[in-house]
Amino acid sequence: MKKIIKNMLLSVVAVVFMISAEVFAFAETKTADLVTLDSDTNLTVSVGYETEEPTVSFIAPNGDEVKEGSEGVEVKRDTEGKKIYFQISNAKRGDWKIVYDKKSNSQITVDFGKFSNGIWINSVTPGKLEGNTLEVSLDVSQTENIRYDYKLYAAVVDADGVVTGKKLLSSGSAVANEVMNTTVDLSPLGSSSYYIFAEISTTDKGVYVFDEMLSDTPVNFTNADALPKVDDLYVELNLSTNEILISWENYCSSNDEKIIGIFGNGEQEPMFTYTATGYEKNLVADIDSSKLPFTVEFTYKDGNRISETFTKTIDVSDVKVTMKNDGLVNSFNALFDYTTSKETTFDISVDGAEPYQVVGNGNGNFSVKLSQNLHEITVSHLRSDNIKVINKYQVIVDDVAPEMEFFENLTTIRTHNETFDIIGSVEAGASLTVDGKEIKTEENGVFRHNVALKEGDNRFEFVAVDGAGNKTLRRIEIIREPKTIASSKAVDDDGDDEGFFKKYLALIITAGVSLIVAVVAIILSMKKKVTDNKKFLYTGIMIFVNAVAVLSLIGIVALLIYRYNLYKEIGPENFLKALDSSMNEAYENILKYNNIGEYLTILLIVFIVATVISLVMALGIIIPKKLKNRKPKIKKTAEKPTVSEDVKVETVTEKPEEKPQEAPKTEGPKFCKKCGTPLGGAKFCKKCGEKAY
Repeated sequence: MKKIIKNMLLSVVAVVFMISAEVFAFAETKTADLVTLDSDTNLTVSVGYETEEPTVSFIAPNGDEVKEGSEGVEVKRDTEGKKIYFQISNAKRGDWKIVYDKKSNSQITVDFGKFSNGIWINSVTPGKLEGNTLEVSLDVSQTENIRYDYKLYAAVVDADGVVTGKKLLSSGSAVANEVMNTTVDLSPLGSSSYYIFAEISTTDKGVYVFDEMLSDTPVNFTNADALPKVDDLYVELNLSTNEILISWENYCSSNDEKIIGIFGNGEQEPMFTYTATGYEKNLVADIDSSKLPFTVEFTYKDGNRISETFTKTIDVSDVKVTMKNDGLVNSFNALFDYTTSKETTFDISVDGAEPYQVVGNGNGNFSVKLSQNLHEITVSHLRSDNIKVINKYQVIVDDVAPEMEFFENLTTIRTHNETFDIIGSVEAGASLTVDGKEIKTEENGVFRHNVALKEGDNRFEFVAVDGAGNKTLRRIEIIREPKTIASSKAVDDDGDDEGFFKKYLALIITAGVSLIVAVVAIILSMKKKVTDNKKFLYTGIMIFVNAVAVLSLIGIVALLIYRYNLYKEIGPENFLKALDSSMNEAYENILKYNNIGEYLTILLIVFIVATVISLVMALGIIIPKKLKNRKPKIKKTAEKPTVSEDVKVETVTEKPEEKPQEAPKTEGPKFCKKCGTPLGGAKFCKKCGEKAY
């Protein structure tokens, strides 16, 4: 008992020691290197923890302790995110250390970086405008009177106040917390309404900071020295390729910058902008014709002067030209429909040849003569507003009827089935109808159509039509005969009808003759004694007949397996896939499937005949032996019932039948192998009745 109490006390002491050691470990204070600063800066340190807020302080490069409450130190806490933020202003350059007690946390995370007090624009205000000179004031704030850089722009904004374009007017530097007043020159601008847009930036304690602002009110500016805007622009709009060509060659002589913007219908931001330099006379751009009508804005510069903006609207909805048949025709004329709000002259060119003109007004149509081939037809018209609209069409002249073929001879079909599968293919892309009802074809044109048959003649009309309108017509006749024996016929590959018995007549006659010969041979063998030579021949024939029966049975099983595998490929579920893979292979599989049926019939007849002959010949061996064994038994029952006498009687009755063998070709044994009695040429021992050989 004392030992147990002693052990319990030792356990309690051990636990207390472990708890004390753990508390001591948690209460341990550690010091670690934090960061080395290469210059005085504002330092921010974040400390993350798991459960309990740790105790944290810092040691500056001069050895001073920096902690919460020290001068220039601001502490912020995020209790939900479990983080403490220390912001140390004007941290001196050198090595900084962190002193921490993580308490109950298994670990703490420490991140640091530089921070700035920031810089911001209070206001940017356009002032008095005299001529091309505008006064602007800029008010910027910061915690210290630091110097910053600024840029002032003339800006264009959209309806949402977003800057869509700007031009630099002035730049320089100023001191924060002091209102900066300056003037800017607007002479490079065209007459319009502009906002003043300001950008400022500086470096505070090694941190780059910036801000930007748009003036609250615009400046309505009229440039008395501005260049005149151009009179017009030449535009080509290609609706087929979604391209636009804009040319200023005949309207602007300046060799300085040209600024072009293209705007979609009702859009404030351009969908395309371009600045041409030097001696460029035009531009070609990709456009989205679904955004018609377009607006084109054009300005140009000459030195420091800029022109007024020229605006041109591109709206071509009053003239429409469309081509019939989607570019595929089966005649040598391509037909076009047009709709115009006024008289319009169309220029028509085929394959780049010299164009000819067609005049249209209102609603109408015209045709273009073509030859058998692929052609490109260009239909264009020049509008009164100096806009040329171009439409290009690819046209294929196809007057060849689509191909249609069937996978077997379907001129006249005879069958006794109630339905029939018609399998074939048409030209890819062509439509197919049967008696006016459209049927589905695969992508490569292959089809399989099941038709219902009534007794007698059934006629079906297959019509294929290609994209150009060319037609191919095929008529099929299927004769359904009544289900009688006389009319049950097989159709071979050439479409010839042949009766079953007529088709296999030679095989049936051969099988019948074989059976008759076998039966006659058995009957004769029952009446005559079979010699050794005949017995050998008889046995050889039996082996041959049995081999034929076995081989034909193996052939039947193999053909059935092969035919089943073919059926899985050409069955209703997989046949269209087989046609899609290879039409010829699928058709060959159909022929193989039909031929295998004939081979099965032949092998089945051969197997039945061989089996019957084998059975009959087996009976021909068994029956004579039984008859031979029964003869002495009849005589024995007429005389004595003893076994010894039975043997003697059997020996006596057999002697007359052994007379033909009294002169054997080879000499037999001289003594009985059982008792040693001389035989004297006899086949049986006279003493014991043992057979000599």
